[in-house]
Amino acid sequence: MIERKQSGETNIQVVSNSYGLAEDEDYDPNDPGNVATWYAFEADILPVFAAGNDGSETNTLNFYTRGPHVLGVAATEADQTVTDFFSRGRSPGYDGVTNYDREAAFENHRPFYSGDDPDGPLGVYRNGVAAKGGSVMSTLNPTHALQAAETDEAIFYGRLSGTSMACPDVAGCAMLVVDAYHEDHGEYPDAIDVLNTLKATAVEDVHDDYTAESVGAGFADVYAAVERAETNDLADFGEATIAPGGE
Repeated sequence: MIERKQSGETNIQVVSNSYGLAEDEDYDPNDPGNVATWYAFEADILPVFAAGNDGSETNTLNFYTRGPHVLGVAATEADQTVTDFFSRGRSPGYDGVTNYDREAAFENHRPFYSGDDPDGPLGVYRNGVAAKGGSVMSTLNPTHALQAAETDEAIFYGRLSGTSMACPDVAGCAMLVVDAYHEDHGEYPDAIDVLNTLKATAVEDVHDDYTAESVGAGFADVYAAVERAETNDLADFGEATIAPGGE
């Protein structure tokens, strides 16, 4: 994908990823998957990753969402309450390495890949934003085993739940931000500005169960994010706050 963009064959701006590991390990920037997402990001492709579906306990977050250049996505029900199946980040009181400061981790990445040994965090151990992932209707192969999850008379459609449903939703939101900026300004925004704008415009106090380790900045508000893109008012790290309980 990166090679195709660099060669001019495509002009990809966002990539949606619904896979990964739930191992409670420290972020490893040398892991091949994390190296790939970093170089995708360097090519101005924003990596969006599903948080994982390993329960409501903390310290279960998808290994690949922990890069500061990656937007991790949590899942909610239709009423925007958090689901009980998606993976959470490390709690503020975690006994070991943890970090919620995306800017600090991000600024440490470039010197790391240049061969330096930065003195500070490299990973972000919480989700970025949340979107609907509970009982989402979409196209579904009628012969697929998952079709049996719920009875549905529409044989080419079905309902599934998971962060794999919420992740492409947020990837679509990111592309709307990209398109709105490009249409009004004639150029594409930097991937980090798109990430920060989606976080800065997320609604952080929809429900009392929103915490930094669960939903990150809150429920994604694509309308607000697109409006900011249209007016050339993309957010920076300082505006990309996190939900209550994360300070």
